[in-house]
Amino acid sequence: MSTNMFQLLLLLLLYGVNAQPRVEMMPDKFIFDYTQENKFDNGDSLADANTILFDVELSDPIICADQSQDCTLVLEFTASDDPRLLAPDDVIWDATNDPSVWQENRSFVLTYVPDAHCESGFVGNGLNQISVLVRSGSELYNMYRPSFNITVPPTHNCEDINDDDGPDLTPLYVLLVVAMVAFIILAILCFLRQEKKTYEENKSRVYDENRSLKFLF
Repeated sequence: MSTNMFQLLLLLLLYGVNAQPRVEMMPDKFIFDYTQENKFDNGDSLADANTILFDVELSDPIICADQSQDCTLVLEFTASDDPRLLAPDDVIWDATNDPSVWQENRSFVLTYVPDAHCESGFVGNGLNQISVLVRSGSELYNMYRPSFNITVPPTHNCEDINDDDGPDLTPLYVLLVVAMVAFIILAILCFLRQEKKTYEENKSRVYDENRSLKFLF
């Protein structure tokens, strides 16, 4: 029996009594929820994208039957039909020329865009958004499914959100009303002033006419 096969069998035996996940996602569950303290606030626009960083850790070396030929470990992500959360790129460890690479943690990013479903009209409950499967030449890791539970809120009504996200024109309306009222008051004052001036002029003319008639008689 080759040394690599012996190491592999030993790892499999040890794993039977080892409770640590072979591939550990950190965190292994996350709720993108704009009603909680997960980078969201009820006052924020739901159209804003929100990005979360995840780390991945391996429990054991990546040992293949033939270590010299493409001994890699690949995390493959599959997203649900919900367009608000897309699957990240594959995460890869290549142990072909570096057996110690398993000790290096990897990272990936998930980006949640709350309004991404509005164009397609998708409706969903937001559960079980991303699944993960391991592909590897190592029997210990191949076809392993790490625990990874990602949840987003149920799809919202896009029309209501779009209305809420529109600019608040209330101050403009108030300013317009105030300007109109001021204009009307100014117009009334100008009219009353003109009327008073006309009245004074007529009064003066009548007085002069009466005075002229008085002198004639």
